[in-house]
Amino acid sequence: MPLPFSVISTTSEDVLEGNDSDEEHETFDINWISAKNYSFPQSMVLELEEESLVSSVKITVHKDYPPSSLTVSLGIPSNHFRNSRGKSYNADYSVRQELSFRDDFHVEYGQRHPKATVFLNSPAKFVR
Repeated sequence: MPLPFSVISTTSEDVLEGNDSDEEHETFDINWISAKNYSFPQSMVLELEEESLVSSVKITVHKDYPPSSLTVSLGIPSNHFRNSRGKSYNADYSVRQELSFRDDFHVEYGQRHPKATVFLNSPAKFVR
Protein backbone atom coordinates (compact mmCIF):
# COMPACT_ATOMS: atom_id res chain seq x y z
CA MET A 1 0.00 0.00 0.00
CA PRO A 2 1.48 3.41 -0.94
CA LEU A 3 2.53 5.67 1.92
CA PRO A 4 1.62 9.38 1.93
CA PHE A 5 4.66 11.63 1.55
CA SER A 6 5.76 15.15 0.71
CA VAL A 7 8.80 16.40 -1.21
CA ILE A 8 10.98 18.35 1.22
CA SER A 9 14.07 19.03 -0.89
CA THR A 10 15.50 18.69 -4.39
CA THR A 11 18.78 19.80 -5.94
CA SER A 12 16.81 21.85 -8.47
CA GLU A 13 13.38 23.45 -8.40
CA ASP A 14 11.85 21.58 -11.33
CA VAL A 15 9.32 19.47 -9.41
CA LEU A 16 6.19 18.57 -11.33
CA GLU A 17 3.44 16.97 -9.26
CA GLY A 18 1.13 14.42 -10.80
CA ASN A 19 1.57 12.51 -14.01
CA ASP A 20 0.69 14.02 -17.39
CA SER A 21 1.71 11.03 -19.50
CA ASP A 22 -0.66 8.54 -21.08
CA GLU A 23 0.43 5.86 -18.63
CA GLU A 24 -1.76 4.62 -15.81
CA HIS A 25 -2.09 7.13 -12.95
CA GLU A 26 -1.04 6.20 -9.45
CA THR A 27 -2.25 7.85 -6.29
CA PHE A 28 1.19 8.58 -4.83
CA ASP A 29 3.64 9.65 -7.51
CA ILE A 30 5.79 12.64 -8.33
CA ASN A 31 7.48 13.63 -11.57
CA TRP A 32 10.79 15.47 -11.28
CA ILE A 33 13.10 16.57 -14.06
CA SER A 34 16.25 18.40 -13.05
CA ALA A 35 17.47 21.42 -14.97
CA LYS A 36 19.59 20.78 -18.07
CA ASN A 37 23.36 20.99 -17.57
CA TYR A 38 22.87 20.79 -13.80
CA SER A 39 25.75 19.32 -11.83
CA PHE A 40 25.56 15.76 -10.56
CA PRO A 41 24.69 13.98 -8.39
CA GLN A 42 21.03 15.02 -8.27
CA SER A 43 18.97 14.45 -5.14
CA MET A 44 15.36 14.41 -3.98
CA VAL A 45 14.24 13.84 -0.38
CA LEU A 46 10.74 12.66 0.46
CA GLU A 47 9.31 12.81 3.98
CA LEU A 48 6.76 10.20 4.96
CA GLU A 49 3.82 11.34 7.09
CA GLU A 50 5.06 9.08 9.87
CA GLU A 51 7.91 6.66 10.39
CA SER A 52 6.81 3.51 8.56
CA LEU A 53 8.05 0.17 7.30
CA VAL A 54 9.02 0.68 3.64
CA SER A 55 8.97 -2.60 1.77
CA SER A 56 9.77 -1.21 -1.69
CA VAL A 57 10.22 1.94 -3.77
CA LYS A 58 9.15 2.02 -7.41
CA ILE A 59 11.19 4.27 -9.71
CA THR A 60 10.41 5.28 -13.28
CA VAL A 61 12.97 7.16 -15.36
CA HIS A 62 12.44 9.14 -18.53
CA LYS A 63 13.24 7.04 -21.59
CA ASP A 64 15.32 9.84 -23.15
CA TYR A 65 17.23 10.85 -19.98
CA PRO A 66 18.12 7.69 -18.04
CA PRO A 67 20.66 7.98 -15.23
CA SER A 68 23.72 5.77 -15.41
CA SER A 69 23.21 4.87 -11.75
CA LEU A 70 20.86 5.66 -8.89
CA THR A 71 20.95 5.19 -5.11
CA VAL A 72 17.82 4.87 -2.98
CA SER A 73 18.38 5.50 0.74
CA LEU A 74 15.98 5.19 3.66
CA GLY A 75 16.46 7.57 6.57
CA ILE A 76 15.32 7.45 10.16
CA PRO A 77 15.91 10.31 12.60
CA SER A 78 19.05 9.69 14.62
CA ASN A 79 18.52 8.67 18.27
CA HIS A 80 19.93 11.98 19.49
CA PHE A 81 17.15 13.91 17.76
CA ARG A 82 14.23 11.44 18.06
CA ASN A 83 12.49 13.41 20.82
CA SER A 84 12.22 16.48 18.61
CA ARG A 85 10.85 16.61 15.07
CA GLY A 86 13.40 14.68 13.01
CA LYS A 87 15.18 16.48 10.18
CA SER A 88 16.29 14.87 6.94
CA TYR A 89 19.83 16.26 7.19
CA ASN A 90 20.57 14.56 10.52
CA ALA A 91 18.87 11.24 9.73
CA ASP A 92 20.66 7.91 9.55
CA TYR A 93 20.65 6.81 5.89
CA SER A 94 22.49 3.51 6.43
CA VAL A 95 19.84 1.46 4.55
CA ARG A 96 20.45 1.99 0.84
CA GLN A 97 20.59 0.22 -2.45
CA GLU A 98 22.43 1.22 -5.60
CA LEU A 99 20.93 0.59 -9.04
CA SER A 100 22.55 0.44 -12.43
CA PHE A 101 20.41 1.58 -15.34
CA ARG A 102 21.74 -1.20 -17.54
CA ASP A 103 21.21 -4.00 -15.00
CA ASP A 104 18.18 -3.00 -12.94
CA PHE A 105 15.74 -1.03 -15.11
CA HIS A 106 13.36 -2.62 -17.60
CA VAL A 107 10.53 -1.52 -19.88
CA GLU A 108 7.23 -3.23 -19.10
CA TYR A 109 4.95 -4.23 -21.95
CA GLY A 110 2.83 -1.26 -23.08
CA GLN A 111 4.93 1.26 -21.11
CA ARG A 112 7.26 3.87 -22.56
CA HIS A 113 9.62 4.53 -19.65
CA PRO A 114 12.03 2.15 -17.88
CA LYS A 115 11.11 1.12 -14.33
CA ALA A 116 12.77 -0.51 -11.37
CA THR A 117 11.54 -1.62 -7.97
CA VAL A 118 13.89 -1.46 -5.01
CA PHE A 119 13.04 -3.91 -2.21
CA LEU A 120 14.22 -2.61 1.17
CA ASN A 121 11.83 -3.78 3.95
CA SER A 122 13.14 -1.35 6.56
CA PRO A 123 11.73 1.47 8.72
CA ALA A 124 12.01 5.02 7.36
CA LYS A 125 10.82 8.57 7.86
CA PHE A 126 12.73 9.88 4.81
CA VAL A 127 13.47 8.47 1.35
CA ARG A 128 16.37 9.95 -0.62
